[in-house]
Amino acid sequence: MAFDYDYTGNPALLDCRKVAFFASRVVSPTVEEQVLRWAEACCATD
Repeated sequence: MAFDYDYTGNPALLDCRKVAFFASRVVSPTVEEQVLRWAEACCATD
């Protein structure tokens, strides 16, 4: 049985601004809240 996979993904994402962040396994509740607010703000923009 052969499968035809498409690995192109969403090419339109390549034109979007890139955002990245690093996270630790150990994080304080204060920092967690700040990161959640930052991520929500990123989602609300183009």
